[in-house]
Amino acid sequence: MNLLSFSDRLQAAMDAEGLRQTDLANKVGLSRAAINQLITGSSKGMKPDNLVAVARALRVRIEWLATGEEPMRDPITPE
Repeated sequence: MNLLSFSDRLQAAMDAEGLRQTDLANKVGLSRAAINQLITGSSKGMKPDNLVAVARALRVRIEWLATGEEPMRDPITPE
């Protein structure tokens, strides 16, 4: 899954987790409007601590969310 834009990756991760904008906003302490700006691409950027919080809430790798570097999630390693 090679999603080119941050907005596309964010939306795909939200879809995979079954989260709406309001759900994600509540999980990470941002406003729904801020999440909407990230999804629509109208935001000028994101603070690093918010990027980490969003990636954790969506259970995706920070590198994938920020740049698209695969894989989306850390591989599961057998114990």
